[in-house]
Amino acid sequence: MSVGGEIWDAESAKVLKIGDRVQVRGIDGLRLTVSPVTEPAKAAIKS
Repeated sequence: MSVGGEIWDAESAKVLKIGDRVQVRGIDGLRLTVSPVTEPAKAAIKS
């Protein structure tokens, strides 16, 4: 997984596709635990 241009090992309970948005749930060394973002971010919602 590329995060800010850096390559990280990552694992997720669900299958991810290229371009999926994820939320970082934990960091252990250079390994990320992530989960898919299912709701749009508040900043992305336009009134």
